[in-house]
Amino acid sequence: TPKNRALLLDSRAAVERDRKTVIKLSEEALAQMPEVTADNAVLVSNLNANLGALYHDEGRIEDAKRHMELAIQISEQLGRIGYHDSLLQFINYAVLLNNIGEPERGLDALRKIERVVQENNPDSGDHALTLEMMGSLYLSQGDIKRATEYHKRALSIYQVIWASEPELIGEKYQELQEYYQMANTAVPPGFLLTNGQ
Repeated sequence: TPKNRALLLDSRAAVERDRKTVIKLSEEALAQMPEVTADNAVLVSNLNANLGALYHDEGRIEDAKRHMELAIQISEQLGRIGYHDSLLQFINYAVLLNNIGEPERGLDALRKIERVVQENNPDSGDHALTLEMMGSLYLSQGDIKRATEYHKRALSIYQVIWASEPELIGEKYQELQEYYQMANTAVPPGFLLTNGQ
């Protein structure tokens, strides 16, 4: 079936090392399903999101934006906002918007999904990741106060879900510290967590 052919092409793209070939295979996979149906909508959405990310990496911004927006539109129509795959679509789209000088639109996209994730599963890794990305976008704008607020909220959730793995909390804190260093700013006082973190 077209869906099976698309899945096969997508699987080939996943193991391919040459970026141009990956893009070609991903384009071919998407071309197998020119129409969105109830049977293929989730796959079409994910293929568009993946292709958008590939185009972004290649600097093909308009193509990236078009495919990412289509992926999100399909996810919204399916009522899949809040699922992990749609969360990643919103995050990649927000990063793209931030990179092209539209950070507020990127934050709007993340706010939209953050409300859904918080309502459905407030102490989840998905919620923590969304908050972390929002903090990172604020940091890229130089809004250290808001960045810190969102990063602290993310860390408090990570602390809950990784309670038995304190080394993961330490790694995440180190990663966030590096964000602040890349932004040429010190980690704000009071950013440290309790329990030795």
